[in-house]
Amino acid sequence: MKKLLSILLAAILCFGLAAPAFADAGGPGIRSVECTVTNPNGAKFYYYDSDGDESVLKSSTIPYGAVLMVTAEYDSPWLFRDEPVLKGKKVGSVNYQEEFGYVLLSDITVADASFSPDSTRKIAHPHTYTVTTEKGMKMYAGPSQVFEEKGVIPKGAEITLTYQDVGDEENYADSFYYTEYNGTGGWIFNYSDEESYFLLRKLDKYSSYTGKVKVVGDDVHLIDIFNEKMDEDGGYDGYAVVGGAIPAGTELTFDSYYDRGGYAPVEYKGLKGYLDIEPFSDDEPDVITYFNEEIMTLDDCSVYSAFDDLSSKTDGVVPAYTILPAKAISRYSVDENDEWTNYEWYLVEYNGKDVWLCDDDDDINRVGRNDDYQSYYKIKGSEAQLFKTPDKGADVACTVTKADVLKALVYKYYGDDEISMQYVEVVGSDKAGWINENDTDYLRSYSEPVAEEPAETTQADGGVTEAVDVKSGGKEEAAGALDAANPASAIEKAADSSKKMIIVCVAAAAVIALTAGVSISLIKKKKGANGNTDGTDE
Repeated sequence: MKKLLSILLAAILCFGLAAPAFADAGGPGIRSVECTVTNPNGAKFYYYDSDGDESVLKSSTIPYGAVLMVTAEYDSPWLFRDEPVLKGKKVGSVNYQEEFGYVLLSDITVADASFSPDSTRKIAHPHTYTVTTEKGMKMYAGPSQVFEEKGVIPKGAEITLTYQDVGDEENYADSFYYTEYNGTGGWIFNYSDEESYFLLRKLDKYSSYTGKVKVVGDDVHLIDIFNEKMDEDGGYDGYAVVGGAIPAGTELTFDSYYDRGGYAPVEYKGLKGYLDIEPFSDDEPDVITYFNEEIMTLDDCSVYSAFDDLSSKTDGVVPAYTILPAKAISRYSVDENDEWTNYEWYLVEYNGKDVWLCDDDDDINRVGRNDDYQSYYKIKGSEAQLFKTPDKGADVACTVTKADVLKALVYKYYGDDEISMQYVEVVGSDKAGWINENDTDYLRSYSEPVAEEPAETTQADGGVTEAVDVKSGGKEEAAGALDAANPASAIEKAADSSKKMIIVCVAAAAVIALTAGVSISLIKKKKGANGNTDGTDE
């Protein structure tokens, strides 16, 4: 698991740096919009200039009537937390007279306020979502914060995303989606990758995030994930605590949780807050979380009869590459010989019995069928093989073609060999197996075909029969996921995007070492919190 987390972190850092290279340095690539300075006194232009060993924020004035290409900054609260003149303001980045800097959005107006969804990518298989952010999500007249606000979609509202903005050739603005609420259409901002900020939760047959948490450790508290603490240096220092410590043995129920962050809304002694349901603690676990998931064993795994008890090991072994439903998970870390080992205990049903599996060596992976930001792929050639296992010389499970859309569920990496195998399912069919990542291209802006719930049909005698669960889609419909509003192939766009992103990643690699501290702080800040980037902006 540590290896996987390290690789994912490296990927997030690389792509997180690549996208802003095309647009702004504070967030994902957002569409640049032509604007005019409409403040009669001109627009204040803020830029950083070197003053010895420090960068100092300076300003000049852009005259009234000047035309600028403006890219809205969505991390301005973090970027300008130490700049009182910009703190709490809506800010856009611009290049003015060969100088990169920022202007206040209140000083400018969009040159062309009309924006049609027809010029963006139509989502082939729209999903329904529920808004989960506390403050709701603002709608804009176009895919940028610089457009006019058209209202707020409140928490709990259900919406369908029908279009996604993809920006221009060098500006991947894929975080704005078109939707309608109460008869009004507009664009909402939602990060389109794993850094979802927990603004939306997909509603489908895999979105049953209900369960309970059993507290098994000491000093466990509810937290407020929308209220961050700062240390004496002004840096992120966790979340504010709600109420007192919860005694070991306490069980709390939840009816939903934020997919990636693992924070469950619960209530204890009349106080509402969030509980970290997948924490890493020192030496001892904090909680056991009970909910339905699936895991895959990547190696032969020993069976234990009791949780957190290595002496309860039995003679049973779960073979490698077995997929099992998991009923519970508990995670903690142990400092062994100055090295941290992450332990994960899974409660599964195997051979008709409830048993525990312990993962201390990256031998178990969660399948993640209900991940909101699932990765989809197409193969590069005319055909490719799926294998029964990711091992060299494994038997072929089946063959896939260019018409197939692959949904990645599990990854396996081979250390220094830098070889990645992915366990994938073919959308709209029962094909599944392992494929070499080198044989795939990432498919952007694809929505999984909706899995329809069983329908009721009326029998001749008046009785009711439950119909068979049917998936809309199949090969032809999966292939039809390519953008209907854009005549160019979405796969070709994906390939071009990947090449450009790789080039930028190589360039960004030289910067990662210098920016690691800042990047890690940013990731900590964004983990599980929406701060002021929750769709309400500031």
